[in-house]
Amino acid sequence: MNKKTVIIMIIVFLLLLFGAVGAGFYFMWGKINDINAKDMKSEVKEKSSEEKTEIGPLVELDVFILNLADTNEQHFLRVKIHLETENMEVSEEVNKRLPQIRDYIISLIPTKTSEEILKAEGKEILRSEMLKGLNGFLHSGRITRLYFNDFVVQ
Repeated sequence: MNKKTVIIMIIVFLLLLFGAVGAGFYFMWGKINDINAKDMKSEVKEKSSEEKTEIGPLVELDVFILNLADTNEQHFLRVKIHLETENMEVSEEVNKRLPQIRDYIISLIPTKTSEEILKAEGKEILRSEMLKGLNGFLHSGRITRLYFNDFVVQ
């Protein structure tokens, strides 16, 4: 074999190797996302089974109008959110951390597609992700519930 043939064989081998590794990552990523979605669904079911009779202090956030992650068409979400807190001390902390909270929501929602969030379970998953992320900012307590008071996809 001459040098040209050896080089071509090495290039073909490397292309096949990279293609196989890429395909493996692609399929594993899909499985990981499925597992994460199942975990989120189980969290949502657990939280919905916990009933609460009283409503705690509410913090009203401004309206968000955000792009969604759809690839075929451009969709927007218009959403108004109220946060229910454990007590007034937590509400005050939420008000102090509004820039962080708004930034988190503005960063999270554009990762979702309209197809995901139009389903009831998609809204519950989004709500669960938001609660988990927003509670990470708080030190004096937690946000107990998150309410979508306006939810329009266009």
